[in-house]
Amino acid sequence: MTGWIRKLLDSEDPDRLAPWKNRRPEPQGEAPEDRPDVPVKPAWHFIMYFIMGAGFDALFPTDAFSENARFTLGTGLVAAGAILHSAAIGRLRKAGTHHATDRPARVLVTDGPYRFSRNPIYLGLVSLYLGLGIFLNNLWIFVLGAPLIATIRVVIVAREEDYLEGKFGEEYRAYRKAARRWL
Repeated sequence: MTGWIRKLLDSEDPDRLAPWKNRRPEPQGEAPEDRPDVPVKPAWHFIMYFIMGAGFDALFPTDAFSENARFTLGTGLVAAGAILHSAAIGRLRKAGTHHATDRPARVLVTDGPYRFSRNPIYLGLVSLYLGLGIFLNNLWIFVLGAPLIATIRVVIVAREEDYLEGKFGEEYRAYRKAARRWL
């Protein structure tokens, strides 16, 4: 056996054979359990539903949207979603906290796009998703928007809300009364 294979197999680190695992060290002062209990990253839900919609459209093609709707409404929703998503992430970065669900929240952000929605990142992604469905003239992507929103609400948002209430307590409860979940 060559030397590098022996080194790899004889390693004391069992994760060495699993390079896909997240190997980022925990930042100093942050406990590994200080994060929402979200099992799958949110972007994967959007990708999964988009692929399902594309697959359904390949099997059962639809022609639901007019040319005007495709380009005006589809492009408008995509642009609005991209702007809202970027503004929300930019506001979190400016506040010095994480937007990723596998990282701890450092501060509760309640201004910028968070004034009118507690979930502007997901709202932006939903707008992008629906806009792409319309733009691509894919009724299946558009129809799968409802189950996608339900999945995001149950699998991600509910867990994030529990986490934020546990971490920020009364401050988060007051914010929850002041800003709606979606719009």
